[in-house]
Amino acid sequence: MRQVEGGGKVNILRYQIIGKGNVPIASLAAVVLMDPDRFVLPVPPVNPVLKLDC
Repeated sequence: MRQVEGGGKVNILRYQIIGKGNVPIASLAAVVLMDPDRFVLPVPPVNPVLKLDC
C-alpha cells in the first residue's frame, strides 16, 4: 500500500475543513492512499471543502 507523504516525510496529512465564507471551521488528519481504487470502488470525488493545511 503506497501512501502520500507530506512535508518532512510524514504520512499523516492535515486538512482544514472550510465552512461558509471560506473560513476554516475544523481540522482533519488522514492518511491519503496513492491508489485508492485498489481498496474502494467507486472512488468518491474530491471533497471541495477540504484544504491541505501547509
